[in-house]
Amino acid sequence: MKLNIRLLVTSLIFCALTPISYAAKYVKDDESVEIENAKISLIEAITIAEKSNPGKAFKAKFKNSKHGLIYEIEIAEKGKAIEIKVDAATGSIITSKDVTKEHDRK
Repeated sequence: MKLNIRLLVTSLIFCALTPISYAAKYVKDDESVEIENAKISLIEAITIAEKSNPGKAFKAKFKNSKHGLIYEIEIAEKGKAIEIKVDAATGSIITSKDVTKEHDRK
């Protein structure tokens, strides 16, 4: 009986840790440091993007670009897809463009 309990506890611990190790494979160390150094959070960037355009955010990415660290937020608005780039340091909108045609090709 004790062996079954130990096996169960070991299995539960393994199952709990697996998603963490799986996710760690796909996040580079540099990216996690960059995300931690961003002054604007993802939630704040989405809020900024949604306030600048009517609609709802449906996709968001954090990346390093020629403008520095940015969030790319895509907003669905009346059958359109609008991509808004938000500066991760200042929260200002860098660009806003219609990317509906890009989504239609997919």
